[in-house]
Amino acid sequence: SIVEVARTIELLSRGAFEQTEEARKGSERLNSLAEQINDVLESTQQIEHYTEETASMNSHGIDALKQLEEKLNLNNEVSRLIATNANTLLSKSSSISQVVDTIQAVAQQTNLLALNAAIEAARAGEQGKGFAVVADEIRKLAEQTSTSTKTIGLIIKEIQVEIDSTKSNIDVGALSLENVNEKLAVTTKAFDAITSAINNSVEHINKLISNIEKINNDKDEVVLSIKDISAISESTAAATQEVSAAIQEQSATMEDIAQTAEQLKDIVTKLEEEISGFQV
Repeated sequence: SIVEVARTIELLSRGAFEQTEEARKGSERLNSLAEQINDVLESTQQIEHYTEETASMNSHGIDALKQLEEKLNLNNEVSRLIATNANTLLSKSSSISQVVDTIQAVAQQTNLLALNAAIEAARAGEQGKGFAVVADEIRKLAEQTSTSTKTIGLIIKEIQVEIDSTKSNIDVGALSLENVNEKLAVTTKAFDAITSAINNSVEHINKLISNIEKINNDKDEVVLSIKDISAISESTAAATQEVSAAIQEQSATMEDIAQTAEQLKDIVTKLEEEISGFQV
């Protein structure tokens, strides 16, 4: 009946208004979500910026390590050259010591021969005086040579001690440089690992930003759709309410018509009774 239709339309009208309200609430929740998405997007972009700065600093650190490595390699090469020169100097010092020892031995032999010559010259008397003078000069020269060679020998030994000490220090320095090189290699590997991790982080962050931007775009489309749905729901609710009002008005009119028809029916019945009386 028209009453049931009116009730149905009234229910539809209420449903339309409820749908409009839900659409409004959904739009508000989406707007709140949009703000949160924007906050996350800004935070992610800041993280990306800081990560890029970290990557830049890490790159500078790697460059500095490479320069340090080059300098250490140069120092290693210089240390090896110094060690080689020290070994050569030690070898030559040993050779000089042998020569000095030989000169010392010759000087001693010369001194001994000079003494023997002086003795023989003394035995020769007046004839041997000139030879004795020469022998004495040779003896003095031999003694001076012996003294000088002893001094040279001592100096050479001191030089050898200094060279040995220098070589030991060079060996210690070379060992320290090797340890530094090993630690530098470990540090370089650590920087490489950090670089790899940063690059992976940047890649994931870029993907995250891309996904968030896509979500943000989808959110905008959903908000527009909900606004459209809300507008349509409001229009539908308004139209349904108008139809409901029209049906209620039509229902009232139908009730009036029904009452009028009932009255006409009563009048017709009375007329039929009166006409029937005339026929009798």
